[in-house]
Amino acid sequence: MRNLFTIVIVSMLLLFAACSETSNRPLTIAISKAGDNYIQWLLSEDSTLKFVNLYDLPVDSACRALKECDGLLLTGGEDIYPGLYLQEADTTLCERPDLFRDSLELAVIKVARELEMPIFGICRGLQMINIQAGGTLIPDIPSRHASNISHRCTDWKSCFHEVKTDTSSMLYIITGIKNGTVNTNHHQAIDRLGRDLSITAYSHDNIPEAIESTPDGYKGFLMAVQWHPERLLSNPEMSTPLSARFIGASILYHNRPNRQKTQATSN
Repeated sequence: MRNLFTIVIVSMLLLFAACSETSNRPLTIAISKAGDNYIQWLLSEDSTLKFVNLYDLPVDSACRALKECDGLLLTGGEDIYPGLYLQEADTTLCERPDLFRDSLELAVIKVARELEMPIFGICRGLQMINIQAGGTLIPDIPSRHASNISHRCTDWKSCFHEVKTDTSSMLYIITGIKNGTVNTNHHQAIDRLGRDLSITAYSHDNIPEAIESTPDGYKGFLMAVQWHPERLLSNPEMSTPLSARFIGASILYHNRPNRQKTQATSN
């Protein structure tokens, strides 16, 4: 019954988003570090989108620019500095981190949460959302988590594995997929889960593959996946519905009547 109720609510929200008139300002998505694949993935859902590459800005300027956007996309990339989750000794297991990017993303996630802005994370983005919520990471899956599943391959374009989705999750409602195949290109993963987050998909070796906010944890839309939906052309059922839901949530945020009041409160 709860699942059916959630499906009805989500359907109503998406219908409202599709029918709502936006303001004169175009729908704008902030990207923590932009790349063509991410941009094209979102443009395939809405060709009118505008983007702000936060990585091009100082942290304080990025936080200000975010307040004029309608959604935050946290993208894949470099390893995160283990000192952020008090495991500095694990730095030897990591590839060279981007300390500026770490600081930038922690700051903009905080601002986005204060604004109740839609947030979607991909790969590193999932990991950073978890850290910002007080969680930790497995710094290197091969050395800390014995498995017969390859989560990162030399030929990443041919690297896939199966995931099992929690059927009570928003991820399942969006995709309708209980057991799916995703691409993979990571050697780090969630260890201790951050506050107010729930794991919504696992690989068969019990690596968390997707998270979302708990019902009482965040009033805005928040979801993240460990795979790369922007490159998942062979299995669009685990890709296209995610961009559609994120853009739908961003439209709702764009048209929210009390948006200006929320922005003023966050200043």
